[in-house]
Amino acid sequence: MIASGLVKVTGQVTPSSTFEHIPSWQKKVAEWWSQGLISDYDYVNSMQYLLDKKIIK
Repeated sequence: MIASGLVKVTGQVTPSSTFEHIPSWQKKVAEWWSQGLISDYDYVNSMQYLLDKKIIK
């Protein structure tokens, strides 16, 4: 997603400062997506939810 320009990373990303705020269900969705168990569309929709709820920016 970063390579295609859909996601932009600004600043330094560290697991302790970034990933602890991502809900556990989203981590599971990302795992399913990486295994090809859900579509790109479903994965992007889950990411959009996090953006809409201001969980990530």
